[in-house]
Amino acid sequence: MGHLSLIRDAILALPPHCAPDIATSNVAKEFEGGIFYLDLMPFERVNLIVTSANAAAQLSRHAELMKPRDVVAVIRTLCGGDNLVTMPKTMWKPWRTTFNRAFSDSSIRKLVPMVAGEVEKFCCHLSEQAKTGRREKLEDLIGRLTIGIIVSMCLGPEFCSPVNKDRVSTMLKSQLDWTSFSDAGHPLRQLNPVRPFILWFNKQRMHNLIGPEIDKQYTEIQRGIHSSETFKPIVALALEEYAESVRKEGKSIPQKLDSAFKATLIAQAVILLIAGQDPTTTPLVFCLHLLYTHKAALARLRSELDEVFGIDASPSHITALLQHDPQRLNSSPFILAIIKETLRLYPPLSIVRDGQPGLTLTDDAGTVFPTEGCKIWVLHSGMQRNPKYFLNPDDFLPERWLAQPGDPLYPLKEAWRPFEFGPRTCIGQPLAVLEMKIVLLMLARNFEIEAAYGEGQPREMRPGEDMSRCDGLRSEKAPYPTFGQGLATRPNDGYPFVVGTVDRH
Repeated sequence: MGHLSLIRDAILALPPHCAPDIATSNVAKEFEGGIFYLDLMPFERVNLIVTSANAAAQLSRHAELMKPRDVVAVIRTLCGGDNLVTMPKTMWKPWRTTFNRAFSDSSIRKLVPMVAGEVEKFCCHLSEQAKTGRREKLEDLIGRLTIGIIVSMCLGPEFCSPVNKDRVSTMLKSQLDWTSFSDAGHPLRQLNPVRPFILWFNKQRMHNLIGPEIDKQYTEIQRGIHSSETFKPIVALALEEYAESVRKEGKSIPQKLDSAFKATLIAQAVILLIAGQDPTTTPLVFCLHLLYTHKAALARLRSELDEVFGIDASPSHITALLQHDPQRLNSSPFILAIIKETLRLYPPLSIVRDGQPGLTLTDDAGTVFPTEGCKIWVLHSGMQRNPKYFLNPDDFLPERWLAQPGDPLYPLKEAWRPFEFGPRTCIGQPLAVLEMKIVLLMLARNFEIEAAYGEGQPREMRPGEDMSRCDGLRSEKAPYPTFGQGLATRPNDGYPFVVGTVDRH
């Protein structure tokens, strides 16, 4: 049975439903070279676990490597077709080039007023919550914030009405519920005869919701209508590239958009919507948790923000400042340090690739590992909590990202890989960092946030449980990453919290 008993014991040492990344990271501590085989047969192929920064860099140079077939199948089903995540290199490259325009520095700067406006609305909700004292789930609230932002960016602010945001959110949640990566642990859900019909129905909903907006924007391009929006939605950029490619062939733009291109564009829009919400929401939750449970860091951030943005911390004032000077966001180095340290401690996901004949990886001790027949799993949580790369790896120390070479805190930057490196680096990194900056900027000086998991007696330890190997995960009454529906980890129980306001007078 391979290493099933080993991974079982590692899972039992953690709170319920804890993300498997954590259990595997604890096992990885025994392998100093940073690579080892994990045999999970008959449930899964052999995994080649990578926690070596050098080996991860070797892998990132191979842009042609695909995700494993089972992962590709899930994501195709999730999105209703091929997309940036599932396409081979020849198909992926032109789409990636098109979408790179939307995530360039100049394009991201144009998004600042829109994102600030959405975060200001979020602050209004927190103010109302503070008045009532009610407990809510932070994951739900931030999820609504991030879906609003990515819908606007992907399909345009004119499309992003409250009704359409709710429709998109409901559609994605249903699709994620039925195409979860954790289906291997839920065979009855896989065998449910209703499942194919729900997946088909969700695909039709995607086409019926997103398709008309694509047709509308295509018609505007045909007519030469220039949108009054301050930035071009991602869909519009893709349609412009399509029209330009037709012109270069010496043809006139067809009256009706090619159906195959439209279907692919819908699938691309869906993966961007999921990636713009799912992997951004969890880091924001943990970022706020870490900040508000480390008072010295919170005090330092508040002081720096007063210097950079002035003592008027009201969200409306910050929004107005950013509308006129979006570059000011880059004047607070400690905000970025907090974000990078959060993503180090709580990476929202890891990467997997299909091993190939002739492809080998070399660990830190010089041992060569063939990858053929294996699922290669670059384990970000294991790498980013490795004492070989980070001093006091389980501690929240944002100042490590401000340290200079020669300082013991100075990190090995190649070991920080939440967005990965290389040609297939996460395209949404600039947007995710922008959102986190503006959320911290508006919340840190206006609110006090506290987790509200409630009091309770510690649960009894289970057989084989060793709480010393939990990376600080002591109880389900505290936040920790879990894995369920979606691409990314999630905070357990959605991170229930209460909020108060800061008296700055």
